[in-house]
This record gives sequence, structure tokens and C-alpha cells, in this order.
Amino acid sequence: MAAGFRSEFPAAPKNDDDDKWTAPPKLWGKMLDLIYSGNMASAKILCDLSWPGNLSGKDLFWKDFNEQLQTSPYYHDIKKASFQSVPATRN
Repeated sequence: MAAGFRSEFPAAPKNDDDDKWTAPPKLWGKMLDLIYSGNMASAKILCDLSWPGNLSGKDLFWKDFNEQLQTSPYYHDIKKASFQSVPATRN
């Protein structure tokens, strides 16, 4: 699965030329599936395995992704449901 997402990075849309990272929307979707089912650690692993080694911005993507996740009305439930003891945290 990670190899499939990795192959989609070159075609991933950028919002503007100043974007610090670009990731395929399908990767985000799968990460959200994992997170909303209580598997935050698996979502992070999937991100790490999917991100091309020659592409910068992974840490910034993860930070921005988590900041956006924290705006969810379900954030409290997501945090409580982390079955892998790696809850989403506010920075």
C-alpha cells in the first residue's frame, strides 16, 4: 500500500507554489481511516513508509495534518480511541 501511495507523490496537487509539502489525497484518506478507527500509530507508520526518501516536508506535513485533525469536532473521541497508546496530542 505504501509503495502505491509513494508512486502518487509526483502527481499530487499543490495548492500554490509556496507549499512546503505535497502529499496524495488518497494517503490522507487512508490515514484518516486509520485514525478514526483508533490507530494513530499505524497512520504515522503509513505516512513514514509512503513518503519518498528524496522528498522533504514529511515532518511539516505530519505537524500540519495533526493541527488540522485537532479542529475536528470528533478530536476528543479520536484522542480517547487510540488503541495503540499513541493519541493525537495538542502541541
